[in-house]
Order: sequence, then C-alpha cells, then structure tokens
Amino acid sequence: MNFALKYRILIAVALTLYCSLSFAAGFIVKDIEIEGARRVDAGKIFTVLPFRIGDYFDFSQSPELIASLYQEGYFEEIELRYDNNRLRIIVQERPGIANISVEGAEKISSENILEILKSISIEAGQIYNQGAVENVRRELENQYHALGNYAVKVNIEAVELPDNQVNLQIKIKEEDTTRIRQVAILGNRYISDKKLKENFQSGRKAWYQFWSSKDNYSKFKLSADIESLTSTYHDYGFLDFKIEETKVTLTPDKRFIDILIKVSEGKQYRINQANLASAVVPARASLKKTIDENIKQSEIFSRKDALTASAEMGKILKDQGYAFAKVDAVPNQNRDNQTVDLTFFPIPGKRTYVRRINIRGNTTTNDEVFRQELRQLEGAPYSAERIELSKRRLSRLPFISSVQVEERALVELPDQIDLNFYVKERQSGSFNIGAGYSDSEGAVLSFQLNQDNFLGSGNRVNLAFNNSKSNTRYAIRFTDPYYTIDGISRSWLASYRSTDYAERDVIEIDTDEFALGLTYGIPISESDVLGLGVRWENVRYTSGRDFLDTGSLSRTRTGFAAFRRTQRQRERELNDLRECLGREDESYERYEFTNYSVHSSLRYDTRDRGLFTTEGADIRSSLEIFGPGSGLKYYLANYSHKHFFPLTEDKSFVFSPRLILSYADAYGNTPAVPCTNRFFAGGTKTVRGYLNNSLGPRNSSDDPEGGNFRVIGNFDLFVPTAFLYDPERLRVSVFTDIGNVYEDIGDFDTSTLKGSLGLNVSWLTAIGAVTFNLATHYNDEEGDETESFQFDLGTNF
Repeated sequence: MNFALKYRILIAVALTLYCSLSFAAGFIVKDIEIEGARRVDAGKIFTVLPFRIGDYFDFSQSPELIASLYQEGYFEEIELRYDNNRLRIIVQERPGIANISVEGAEKISSENILEILKSISIEAGQIYNQGAVENVRRELENQYHALGNYAVKVNIEAVELPDNQVNLQIKIKEEDTTRIRQVAILGNRYISDKKLKENFQSGRKAWYQFWSSKDNYSKFKLSADIESLTSTYHDYGFLDFKIEETKVTLTPDKRFIDILIKVSEGKQYRINQANLASAVVPARASLKKTIDENIKQSEIFSRKDALTASAEMGKILKDQGYAFAKVDAVPNQNRDNQTVDLTFFPIPGKRTYVRRINIRGNTTTNDEVFRQELRQLEGAPYSAERIELSKRRLSRLPFISSVQVEERALVELPDQIDLNFYVKERQSGSFNIGAGYSDSEGAVLSFQLNQDNFLGSGNRVNLAFNNSKSNTRYAIRFTDPYYTIDGISRSWLASYRSTDYAERDVIEIDTDEFALGLTYGIPISESDVLGLGVRWENVRYTSGRDFLDTGSLSRTRTGFAAFRRTQRQRERELNDLRECLGREDESYERYEFTNYSVHSSLRYDTRDRGLFTTEGADIRSSLEIFGPGSGLKYYLANYSHKHFFPLTEDKSFVFSPRLILSYADAYGNTPAVPCTNRFFAGGTKTVRGYLNNSLGPRNSSDDPEGGNFRVIGNFDLFVPTAFLYDPERLRVSVFTDIGNVYEDIGDFDTSTLKGSLGLNVSWLTAIGAVTFNLATHYNDEEGDETESFQFDLGTNF
C-alpha cells in the first residue's frame, strides 16, 4: 500500500470518527445506497459489507469497512455518510483500461505478455490497478533475466483519457543478452573440466561457432547443465556425488556473467554383482544375456549402462507381447568397500494383444493400401519390433510424408490395446509442365503426368515427355506394388528415346531407341527384394549431326575450305561410330540392332526414410544379359552400397560412405560393348568436381568413350543445419570422392584414381530441388576436365 493510499484512508477514518462523536454510537440500517459505481457491479460491494439491511451498524466499524473496500482495488476514494438510518457509500472508481500496447518486445512475444496481463485481470475493459501492474513489470523483468537479459528495462505508463480511462503502454528496451564469460567447476579431481563440460549448453563458444548461442545465459540451460554434470558423475560411478554450490555472478556493467559450480565427488563405486530379481519371467534367458553383455563384474558402475540394459530388456519383453513392460534397475551401495549390487526388476504386466488398428489422416488412399504394409496384425500379440517395422514401411511409400503411431490402452480391457497410425499424405498425382537447368543437360523442358497413388489404389502410373539439348524421351510406365497378395510387384514400360551424345560431352554419335519391358519384384525378406524382368529394344546408331550439302558449296576458296572441314568432320564421326561399336573394318553411317535381354536385381533397404536419410543402408546389385537372338550380345553388372551412420543421438551428424562397382563385357560375335552402354564417371552423381562423363578412356578423337570397369567411392559427412534453416529442407555435407573408369578390369590402378574434396548443399526450395557442389581436386593430371563449382536446378510450374 503506497503512501498516498494510506493518507486517504487516514483522512476517511478521521472523518468517520468525527461523525461517530457527533451522532449516536450506531443505528439500525434501513437502506444502503451505493453512489459513483459505474464499472464495478454493486453486487461486488455488497459482498464485502459485514452487515445487511436490518442489521445494527456500529460507527466503530467504519475504519474496517473502508479498509476492506480499498483492498478490493477498484476505488480511488471512499466516503461513508449516514442519513435517517440510511448508509450511503460514495466511491470514486479507479480508471478503466481502454487499450494495452506493447513496444520493443522481441525475445518474449507481445502475445505472451498480454496473456500474462490477462491472467491477473489486466486487459481492456478492466479496472486499472497500479499495484498489480507493478507486479507485472517485476515479473517481466524476471522472465528476461531467466533468458539472460539482465540489462532489460521495462517501463509501464498509464496515459489518461477522457471519461476516466487510461491507455496502458508497456515499453521494453531489451538491450543485448548478457554473455557468459566463464564457467568454472571447483572440487573435481577425477574427471577433467573438458569431459564435464562436454555436453554443457552454457559456456564460452569457440571462435568459429558464430551461429552458436552457447554464451547466452539462461536459467533453464544452466539447470540442464547441472543435470548433465550429475549424470556424468553417475556414469563414472560416483554415486555420492552432489552439487555443493551454484553461484551466478553478474558484472557491474551487466554485460557478462561468471558461473561457479562447486562439487563434491565422493567415492567411486564398482560393480560387485548384477542379478535378475524374478525367477519366473518371460524370456528370462534373453534378459540374463542382456545383463551379462552390458554389466561386467568389477567394472566401474555406470548409470548409463544400467539404463541401457533396462531399456533393452524392456524392448525384449515388449517384443514378446507385453506392451506395458518395464524394467527397473536398483543399485544397492556398499559404502564400506565402494561396491554396488545391481538388481534388475522386470515388470512385464499382462501379455497384450492388439485389438484394433486404425489408419488416420488418409483422405485419398484406400485403407487396404496401408494395411498391406503393416506387419503388426489385429488380434495378434503386441510386438514393438513389428510396430516399428510397420511405421518404416509406411514412411517409405512415395505418397506419404510422415507417420506417427499412438498406442491407446483400453481401461475396460487391460490385456488389449488399440493402435492408431496417423499418416500425412503428400500430393500423389501431378500434371506438370516443367523447366529446369543442369550442368549436364542444359535447359530442360518436360511434360509429365505422374500418379504415385492412382485412384487411391497405391498403383503408380507415369506418362512422360522430356526434351533437353541432348535427350528426347517419351515413356509410359505402370507399376502395381501388390500384384499378388504376397507382395509381388509388376511393372511394365514402353519408351522411345533419342540421344545426341555429343551434347553430353561424350562421343560424336546419335542413338534412337524404342523399348518394351516387364519386371517383377519379389520380396524375399522384410528388407530384400528380388527383381526379375525381360526387355526388348530396337536401337539405331548414326554417325552424328547433319552436315552441309557439299553440292551446294560454292567453288570459291571459302566454299572449298568449308567442304574440307565438313569432310574431316564426317571422317571423324564415322571413325567415332566404328570405335563405339568395335567394328573397325566397317564404314557404315548407320547401324540398327534388335536386342533381347533378361535382367535380375537384388535390393536391400533399411533406410529410415527415402529423403534426407539419417540411418540405414541401401544396397543394390543388378545383372542384365543381352542373350541369344540379340543383334548385340553383352552383359552389364552393377553393385552399389550406400550406408548412413548417425554419429550423434539426435542424428544431426551423419557419416555416409558409398561404393559403386560396375563391369561390362561382350561375348559371342559382338566385338565390344556399345559405347553408349559403357560406364562413365565425373559429375554431380559420381565423382564431383570433374566435368560430367569426362573421366576414363577416350577414343582417337579425344572424346570420352566409356569403359567396361568403373569404381567410385563417395564419402559424405552431413552436418547440422538447424541454425541456418529447416533441416527437413536443407542438408549440407563435407565430402570427398574418388574414382575412375577403365577400359577393362585388368587396367585398374589405384594410382590413377581421381579425387575431389568439397562442400555439398542440397536445398528443397519452393521452385524445386537445388544441389550445389564446391570442390577442389587431388591426384588430377594435366588435361583432366575439372569444375570447382557445379549445380543442378529443377522447377515445375
């Protein structure tokens, strides 16, 4: 209560005492009148009065009555008058709040500030209470202090308006966040400062971590650091560890903070024995094996190892059908010899069955399309492993962007559970006209009708037209991923492709190809799919681009020179065509072949998701043989192994190596594998930093002609991007690539492998996917065609 308020109460009490001396000691109240109350409901005033009409009112009650009315906070002045046994209460209300404005708030949003005010009834239309507003000012300062901003200034002004109203103006000057100058730990002898601070969120940041907010003080971050410190000591067996003091000191200029943490380490404990408490428990042998693998006698006790063992044992029980199973690890300390007896108490609960599985969120896809992917079935025992596998399979569907699983316990049926799979569908169909640009293809025009989920059936239909400076393609493909109930897929293809290889910086020839194909995919395990298929193709090879009509050339010197250039170019391209097909004794300008092939493939896929993968492997091998009856007889073998290893628990750092091995050879009366089907390297998809298709053997015209053996290694270290952009749309890696192409496997020489080192950025933008590579080269030679900067850009409209 401020001085002015006390002063007014004293005056009112004095007046009341004066009245009490002038009149009788009291009277019977016949009526009560409230005057001056406009915003405050009279009923609120009556609830405060200690008497009612008909009661006896003693004048000595006046001070208590006035004080109680003042405490309600609604009135500026209060006066009591008595007239013919009537009590008149005359009040002057405090101003009403017409509007509240917030200026300068960034770290705490204006909406949050207004919510804080509203929670204590300070909002437009309410009575202005100066005392409550001062409490808000202090609370806002405390909120900013918790965020590390100790220099904040909060000013709240009440601007008077007509009709006894005010505008409440909250002006905040946030200033710079107070920085942490140092974090000191005292009392640690066995564990170094570096180890203890390894997972701290507070502290001085490294000079290169310009994006980090580690040196921004926050009470919440410091609390997390204290928990981390305690966990570290418990993981090293210091079970008696305790924090003796945490001291946060602010420099006089409020720019820096020093943090001091004083610890008492205590004694270090070792494992004496680890036991399984229950003699009768499901999967006892597996649980005991888990204990033996994680907890070793005489080793230093680690709470982390104990929790890991508990989690693994809980998973074993859940895979056995006990959905609510848990395992508690209880350490029993022996302080005399600093040992721990660790006992695991499994609590399996009742064996649980899945009553019902619900698919939520699907608006276009038939329910059975999702149920085909589920490995947890209704009516079957609960299995955590099968539920996770079902989630992964759903996540890989091309028309699904995310999947969440909810386990719903049934109170009325304690041994049963319902599962809800919440799927988020992405656009499964598109009718697109496209344009783009890439280093290898230049300007690209395309038309595509694509439906990954045709009529909600899960079938895929694709009609495509693609045109670039090197390639024209028409294709239709239809895939039924569940052609049979056992999950065998069937896909057929019809396509026409015309390619100018000169525009791909390869060899001076053109090809025209028409193909028909049929492929079946046979699942042989949850992660392995065997592919079997046949293909028919008609392919025509010609000696390159059109030339000048030599008969139309003038007989001038200029015309004769052009004629000679044309002839030399023609001879060069005829020679390129002979070398491409290995037919050195023939001089045809065109070759045409009809080929038949059978192909098989095996794919092993355990990736957690198809885009921006963070864990798992994608291993593919394939063999295609152009067999008897074909104009060309050769085979192509490919092997690709890509793995993703998360290096941190949050999977923000991921190491991804990839190995590619390719081999081809001709047989029978075919002299060589056509150069168009040989292997090439260089470019954004093989060895980054080298010109597309530039590596490997070259023909007599010094153009790349591909080779029969290719080896490529890619190594990417993906780094966090959350501080820059949405990690679901941006990925950055540091990479090194190495590889080359050889005429045959016997020509392989490790000293000739070409390498690059650089930075890769993949960005999913509103106009399409963009990939940038910035690379430097090593083990390159004079004449190698290198590119320090490469990119691919595509867009649809």
